[in-house]
Amino acid sequence: MSNYVDVGVTYSGGRVECNPDPVDLHYEGPAGPDSVRWVLDTAVSNQRLKITWKEKSPFATMQTSADGRTVEGTDNVRVEGNYDYTVTVEDADGRPVAQLDPRVRNLP
Repeated sequence: MSNYVDVGVTYSGGRVECNPDPVDLHYEGPAGPDSVRWVLDTAVSNQRLKITWKEKSPFATMQTSADGRTVEGTDNVRVEGNYDYTVTVEDADGRPVAQLDPRVRNLP
């Protein structure tokens, strides 16, 4: 079972923010957290969230909800390191409206 860090993704005034950033995971700890759940918080209902890893992902599984407003990273690969990624908020046609480059720190 995954223990999540919830990351709030807000889009306002043309800017994306993630809270927390960076995200610290502890894959060996009994309480974790070892997984991430990104949740888009925006007043525009047809915007979607996209997570793209720069080089590699700390997760074996990435799932996006049907409405595109929640993305979950699970099945931690248990490899220590810093994992950079891009958060993109897209419009209803899949065009990017804003991006941010945060980090996940995967720790034992």
